[in-house]
Amino acid sequence: MAVLLRRIQWIDADGNTRTTQILGNASTLSVELTLLAASQADLLTDVEGNLTVNTTPAPPGGTYRNVTDEADLWYADAGGSIVQITLPAPTASIFLADQETVDTSNTLVAAITAQVVGTVLTASGGVVTNIVGGRRSRA
Repeated sequence: MAVLLRRIQWIDADGNTRTTQILGNASTLSVELTLLAASQADLLTDVEGNLTVNTTPAPPGGTYRNVTDEADLWYADAGGSIVQITLPAPTASIFLADQETVDTSNTLVAAITAQVVGTVLTASGGVVTNIVGGRRSRA
């Protein structure tokens, strides 16, 4: 039996967002619509597709091994709008010597940037053209 995952991104009147995930053995659009009717938030985005599960996860560990440690990577479009992509449990080698600032010239960061530029959109709808920078944070 296929398991479907629906991911709903909500936005409130203050511009705050959060995500709800729902698993179903069939489309859960009707669940989403009833949640929407009972919420003071509004739908920002939603997507539904087949759930893929890694049955043998093997996290390598390391300096920032906890997913609450993260690298926030900031990218911009041609108009200057910014989008943040969060990398959980980042590899320590992507940071400069201060272990806080992301080294945008690092090979791993450059590989991420190569995938992001031209593909990811900012909230204003612009296509990302460059990396602005990044910083380590803790969720």
